[in-house]
Amino acid sequence: APQTDTLGRFVTKRLGRIFPAYWTALLFFLILNIVFYGAVPVTSFVLHAFGIHAFAGSEFFFDINRSFWVISFILAAYTVFFALRPLVKSIPAMLAASGFITIAAYGAFAYFGNAAGMATFAPAIAPFFLGLIAGQFWKTGEIDFDWFNFCIGAFVFCLPFAMRIRDWDLLTAVGIVIAWLCIS
Repeated sequence: APQTDTLGRFVTKRLGRIFPAYWTALLFFLILNIVFYGAVPVTSFVLHAFGIHAFAGSEFFFDINRSFWVISFILAAYTVFFALRPLVKSIPAMLAASGFITIAAYGAFAYFGNAAGMATFAPAIAPFFLGLIAGQFWKTGEIDFDWFNFCIGAFVFCLPFAMRIRDWDLLTAVGIVIAWLCIS
């Protein structure tokens, strides 16, 4: 997408590719849920139809189909990617963004009591950012990189595994942000 796209055009173009198939799948699973489990609350259907159910609470996160939370993630990812497109070539900037957004997601999901979001959505943020970096490299063959930043990031990322800390995703995000602030 050209850098001159507005957020509305950027998201609308992508949602036009995703939502027709999603709505078809949603209708299919809505019918299955009604046949096998009884009525689906209208609130749940409306939240799912707009793709925002993962942000509404744990009770809506997996209720119609366990995989549909990804639609909410895609909406958030498109919005974030639009804002960060100018930074996508910089590994330190993308690591910092990944850390800040993961911390914010954990905090928001915890504050609103969305355990499913904390367990499923927030941990998917860092791999999304790694995918952006890999995609940039694959597309252009260019990326801002130096071994020092890479070694610091790899160390911080692996530290929670070595310490066997249960909430390693949040700790990793905090570590990434601290490392980025120290080396920038």
